[in-house]
Amino acid sequence: MSANLFHLQAGQVEKFRKTRIVCVGDVMLDRFIYGEVARISPEAPIPVCRVLNENSMLGGGGNVVRNLVAIGASVDFVSVTGNDETAKNIEILLDELEGVTSKLVSDTNRVTTNKTRYVAAGQQLLRADKEVNFPISEDIADAIIEFVKLKLNGAGALIISDYGKGVVTKTLANRLIREASHAAKPVIVDPKAVSLRPYSGAKIVTPNLNELCQVTGQDINTNEEIIKAARELVIELQLESMLVTRGAQGMTLVTGKDSHHIPSCAREVYDVSGAGDTVVAFLSAAIASGLSEIEAAELANVAAGLVVAKAGTAVVHAHELYSEISDNVGMGPANSPMHIQPALEWVKTWKNQGKK
Repeated sequence: MSANLFHLQAGQVEKFRKTRIVCVGDVMLDRFIYGEVARISPEAPIPVCRVLNENSMLGGGGNVVRNLVAIGASVDFVSVTGNDETAKNIEILLDELEGVTSKLVSDTNRVTTNKTRYVAAGQQLLRADKEVNFPISEDIADAIIEFVKLKLNGAGALIISDYGKGVVTKTLANRLIREASHAAKPVIVDPKAVSLRPYSGAKIVTPNLNELCQVTGQDINTNEEIIKAARELVIELQLESMLVTRGAQGMTLVTGKDSHHIPSCAREVYDVSGAGDTVVAFLSAAIASGLSEIEAAELANVAAGLVVAKAGTAVVHAHELYSEISDNVGMGPANSPMHIQPALEWVKTWKNQGKK
């Protein structure tokens, strides 16, 4: 972390509260069912999980929205769901978020994505998914564009959160980037595709290392290989930069000329679910509030280190971010008081780890 990041962020966190972001992408419901395993089933050699409690939260693009709200930003969110109970639960969860205006376009031919994870003793036993991934129709794409055009003027950035469930088609991505360009708004993309070509003209694309390997068809391992592959794509796709997320190895920001490696800030990795959502949310909010790309990437890296230490599809709050930056540069106590919401999330994490 750069030595001046604390001084930069002393007033920056408050600027997030004046930031508005437009977000488009696949929304889903993440369900976590927690239990305990004490025996093997007599019916098959599988563990029997006795359910103790469960929790549901917004996932996919919805988790990007949750992270933006957690740091005080306002959000205009549009996605596509089916006409089912999962869609109703997602709508309720979105309505509960302060500062969020949402539009869920209903498609009766779709099943709303629902991911259910069974967890015991801190270990995931099974994940069961309900989903479809066929592309949306032109009529639905038109409804999304209409919403985005209406909201872009008052926004600081546009996020495209592509989970490959059919909402972000190549045509829609092209149209979204074109509309944002006309409105002079930066586009930050979290991709999930075998090609990054649909995101040509975006400001920043944030693939993880595995996605970069898939896109290039190469086995990429070293810093030099990452920089070379990312730079070729930046130039080819006319991007301003690419942020390659590398898990425990941190992140690498690559432009047409420069590159910056940012070491991981994670203290202990407990759950990586939704970590990419946290990265794109913080990166976008930081850029929309005036930070440079490298400063925004450093901040997103700090947030990623915090979120992977939490259970489930978690978020990072502004107070946690500020405290972490303060601690890292020696300008705050390591165990400073915490606001109630992040405190409750840490309690939940510790309980799921079997701690008391």
